[in-house]
Amino acid sequence: MKPIVRIALDVVHGIAHTLEIHASRIPRQKSSKHRFITDVNRLLFRKIEQKVHRSFPEHTVSFGSSNSPKHAGEATWIVEPICGAENYLRNINQYCTSIGIFEESILQHAIIIDHVHDDDYWVSRESGYDAESNRGRLRANEAISLEDATVGVTDIAAPTLSLLENRKALIRRSGCFLLDVANLARGSFDLVIANRISTVNHAIASLFVSKSAGLVGDWNGHETQYTNGEFLAGSPGIFRETVLTLQARNAH
Repeated sequence: MKPIVRIALDVVHGIAHTLEIHASRIPRQKSSKHRFITDVNRLLFRKIEQKVHRSFPEHTVSFGSSNSPKHAGEATWIVEPICGAENYLRNINQYCTSIGIFEESILQHAIIIDHVHDDDYWVSRESGYDAESNRGRLRANEAISLEDATVGVTDIAAPTLSLLENRKALIRRSGCFLLDVANLARGSFDLVIANRISTVNHAIASLFVSKSAGLVGDWNGHETQYTNGEFLAGSPGIFRETVLTLQARNAH
């Protein structure tokens, strides 16, 4: 593990208690929930920002995965305090905190922390560093068919879902894209297909998948960091079968 990754993990572990406390204070009124989650995100971000600057005062820290690194030179940390915010607001235990550390607009390190289940995931771009977790090295499984495959989906329209279901895939909607990616990287999911994914989350997910021996690209199978928000990743056999399935649909 790179030293900067260890620091990032320690920083995020430091907000776990705050997340837990505020989970017991979620308002019942729907009209109050947006302000609540905004305030909690800002509080968590400030805590993370302060701790990062204690170790790296020269680094930039930005809020939210919708941002893109724009600073040349020193590293930029892009922080999403609560990925899966709607789940958090409903007391559904499918949310996480993510950090992407960019240098010259290229993602170099990423972490995903599942606070509820005590799962830490990290990855570095540098050669010789695999995607790992606190439970061991991450490896995508070797499934070769969509039949009975477990598929994590985000923002997928009904016609595409029907294609997958017709191939007897098991659809899972967790409400947290990055936890789906973590489940794929550790071999629990066989495929992740998503749409409208931010540039930052696309980069984080792509690095995790590629470093855990999976394939990643857009829905046409093209290997790319970001296109129009399309994301497809899985074990090599299922990835290729899914691309062919989607292409056959487009041909009609």
